[in-house]
Amino acid sequence: MSIQALRDKRVNIANKMKALVEKEGAWDAERQAEFSNMKTEVEQIDNQISAIEAALRVQEGIAATDEQTAQFRNVSIENAAELRRDLLVAFLRDGQEGIQNLVNSGRIQNAQTVGTPAGGGYTVTREMFSSIQAAMALVGGVRDVSTVLKTASGNPLDFVVTDSTQEEGEILGETQLTPSSETKFGTTDMGAFKYTSKAVAVSLELLQDSEFDIEAYIVALLGQRLGRVTNRHFTVGAGDKQPRGVVTAASVGKAAATGQVATVTLDDLIDLEHSVDPVYRSAAKWMFHDGTLRKLKQLKDATGRPLWLPGLAVNAPDTILNYGYQINQHMPTMAANAKSILFGDFKKYLIRDVMGATLYRNTDSAYNERGLVGFHSILRTDGDLVDIGGAIKAYQNSAS
Repeated sequence: MSIQALRDKRVNIANKMKALVEKEGAWDAERQAEFSNMKTEVEQIDNQISAIEAALRVQEGIAATDEQTAQFRNVSIENAAELRRDLLVAFLRDGQEGIQNLVNSGRIQNAQTVGTPAGGGYTVTREMFSSIQAAMALVGGVRDVSTVLKTASGNPLDFVVTDSTQEEGEILGETQLTPSSETKFGTTDMGAFKYTSKAVAVSLELLQDSEFDIEAYIVALLGQRLGRVTNRHFTVGAGDKQPRGVVTAASVGKAAATGQVATVTLDDLIDLEHSVDPVYRSAAKWMFHDGTLRKLKQLKDATGRPLWLPGLAVNAPDTILNYGYQINQHMPTMAANAKSILFGDFKKYLIRDVMGATLYRNTDSAYNERGLVGFHSILRTDGDLVDIGGAIKAYQNSAS
């Protein structure tokens, strides 16, 4: 079944679930069973759609900069993605010799710029970054919902963070000077921590096998490794010698009552929602671990109706209390004192990437004596919450 057909089927089921929830009458066992069956079917469709989209994101990453490739490689936009993939595969299989063979074949017109950024060209490693970044996105989490800033250098950057939720202007009389305002502000320093994917070793036999999709294999491994370690730090990083994670930075908006070590109630969610100023709530969503979502799906209102509803249109998000949510497997699960649920505007969390990921092909004695070639990727990045007005708040489970 095509991805569009799956989405259409999901929308149809979602509308039935919404109609069932809104239907007058008691929420009895029969209606609960019907709702549960439809929820299971939606989850199965979601898993299938996610698998298809995961493959598509890697493919789209390969063709993400067609205009740049066309400009700097002197080819048509229609041929850009194909050429870029050929460049990557040639580099992975044969290193610079493989690139030179492409140059000799005449497929690259401005050969003098190959692998020479100063000459105006885009190196093979730079062109591969879009694919690695697409694979990083498969991990999900903070990068998917935050603001991502790309810079050309790794120099420290100072960002001013303010709390403007209580500030307002005033009427100015004729010839009256504009008064000053006591703005509450602070600064946060964004550096660039250097992350490595660690090395991936590939045998010469696999590299020489034309049927082996070397690019997809390397991209998936390197991208997912970088995605996991950076998302962990963007979520729960301490801020000392690593990014300050969004959980670390978020203040507590709702503390659970004693006894709620591993539970949450509808009232808790409502209190957490309203702990965030309305100026942020228009773009707000939830963030939690998949295990927490399972518990939230079991929550019901006073009439027994579920809080969770699937999206009612193609690509529309599932909702809890009418807000979408982001699954993040590095979020703490419910436990004593855990900040297990976040709510707010995650665009206030800033991720700073320096240029992009760099790919290294290693053929030194540690590898070639064993008939292997090693690959690893380096990414310089940092992350922090650039807000002190409470754009993101946390639900914290009780200590006992």
